[in-house]
Amino acid sequence: MQKIEDAIEMIRAKAKKLEKRSINEAQTRDYLINPMLKALGWDTENPDDVRSEDSTFDGKAVDYVLFARDKDEPVLVVEAKPLGNRLEDPKGIGQVISYANNAGIAFCVLTNGVTWKVYSTFEDCPAPEKLMFRFSLDPQHSAGMATRELAETMERFSRDKLDTLGDWWKETRCIKKVYEVLDRMLREPDGQFCNVVRNCIAKKDRPSKQYVKNAIMEWAKMHFSERSSVSVCGAKAEKEVHPEDAVNVNRKSKIPRGGTEYDESHHVNGKPAHIVELYREVDRYCLLLGPAAVERRPLKVYIGYFVAGHSFCTLYLQRKQITIHVNLDYSSLQTPPDFVRDVTNIGHLGNGDLEIKLRDMSQLEEVKDLIKQSYNAKP
Repeated sequence: MQKIEDAIEMIRAKAKKLEKRSINEAQTRDYLINPMLKALGWDTENPDDVRSEDSTFDGKAVDYVLFARDKDEPVLVVEAKPLGNRLEDPKGIGQVISYANNAGIAFCVLTNGVTWKVYSTFEDCPAPEKLMFRFSLDPQHSAGMATRELAETMERFSRDKLDTLGDWWKETRCIKKVYEVLDRMLREPDGQFCNVVRNCIAKKDRPSKQYVKNAIMEWAKMHFSERSSVSVCGAKAEKEVHPEDAVNVNRKSKIPRGGTEYDESHHVNGKPAHIVELYREVDRYCLLLGPAAVERRPLKVYIGYFVAGHSFCTLYLQRKQITIHVNLDYSSLQTPPDFVRDVTNIGHLGNGDLEIKLRDMSQLEEVKDLIKQSYNAKP
């Protein structure tokens, strides 16, 4: 484990220097990927362990094919991209999965030396959706994760532990399926389920069925992806209930100026899947910053997130990106990412003078950090 931790620290230091240069794929492999593979127990100089530029069925080549110990049996494919590549190109994702599929290899990796994306080859879904997990060695993108935690993640596809990756994925996939089932049950629970929940509460504290309905709906909104109006025990919810509404189901929802009430579907319908996925991640993060305090308001043009009546974040969903505005002073940022700008003196939709263009998952951790700063800076 220590070797992996040391490799992570070394790669972080190197990447910080190299990101100022435009290095190619071969250099990325030499400086960043090879050292990590060696730390994971793969001898990149031994063709019995690792074969580089291995020919594929269509005459092309894959960067690394890793072989099981004492067997001429490929167990993992690793495709390299230059440092700085966002790893979002469907062609590149399809390339590594296609090779793994034709070689009968269950798992494959796409990496730029800092970001690592691991795919399950035989999942029955489009290539980008085969993603098992992704992580970044960049400290800015792995906030809150200790080097030891990252090392434990990397160790999953070390030479000594790779044979356990399949079992880990089965367990993870099972959790995902259970999550989806609970999502459906809690967003649209039937009367029987509501009664089970109600009967689990001590008789002296047992609430009315209406309160149980409301509580289940609120819990589902806070913990699962769909937060639009849902059917509860056969009755359509008349409004979206926020945490502070849970104590009084009869409170009236606020109608935006102009008399028209908008919901989440107004913003997500017709948007590409990757934009909706990005929105779900940001939406969940904003709500969990203050589960009992944050209020989400879908308005005509954007979705606003409020605390104590003040907006700290707005989201404008577009086909190629999500435009986010937060209440931060651009000049206060030490190293502003290249996808933010100061719009203090520029007309814009949304509240806040710092504009963020969110286009893919690789930006997400930095975006979350900016949103959190805005939330913490609330009046």
